[in-house]
Order: sequence, then structure tokens, then C-alpha cells
Amino acid sequence: MRKKYTGVEKELMIIMADNLKGILSKKNITQRGLSEMTGLSTSAISDYANAKTLMSPSNLQIICEALEVAHGDIDPTFRGTAQIKESSPRYLTGKELEELPIEELAMHNLTRNGKSLTEAQKKKLVQILKSAADLLD
Repeated sequence: MRKKYTGVEKELMIIMADNLKGILSKKNITQRGLSEMTGLSTSAISDYANAKTLMSPSNLQIICEALEVAHGDIDPTFRGTAQIKESSPRYLTGKELEELPIEELAMHNLTRNGKSLTEAQKKKLVQILKSAADLLD
């Protein structure tokens, strides 16, 4: 019998599943391939990719190491300031910069002085990020 997840956990599982599937797709790795790389069962990988199970911290670590990605690339709860600094690529150039999904940023986690950003502030931030990306071209 599967564990009953809270609404927040279910939402997190969906985000993590989407992130995992996106990374696998970009790196042209199958779920079976990831299973072989990590030693985790194919059913566990399938459950993570289909948002049926919440990934444990230890399995997140194993998967991130195998895929050579930062924890925050899969689990948005790891996207705090310190983790962003530690896990962000040092240099984004060319194709990587063009593929930066500014429109898809997890804006719901951003705050200013502990208060969530308003929709207007989020839109302004996206405009600023797009402008900054244009300047780097």
C-alpha cells in the first residue's frame, strides 16, 4: 500500500517528475538507462518519473550524481540562495544560454523580505531576466 501524500507533497512530486523527465529527455537517457546508472530499480525510477512516489533524499543524491545535475534541477526545494550559488553553472554560453527556460522559472518560491512576490513583481523580474539574457548575446 502506497503512502498517502499531502497536497504539497503531490505538487512537489509532479514538479520533480517533470524535471526528471526533462533532464532524461535532454540527455537522451531512458528510465531503464538511469536505473542501470544508479542501481535503483526501474520501477522506482518509473514511480519518480510518473509522480507516484516522492523521491527520498538519498535517491535524489544518487540520481543527481548519475545525471551530473544539481539537486535543485530536480527538487525545487533545494533552490535556496546557497544552493543556487553552489549548483549553478559557472558559465552559460551559446546553446545553453539560449535554452535557459526563463518563462518556466518556479516563480512561486521567490520572496522579497520574506513576503511572496506579487504577480506584477514576478512579471517585472521575468522582464529583467530576459533583458539580461539579451545583453549577453
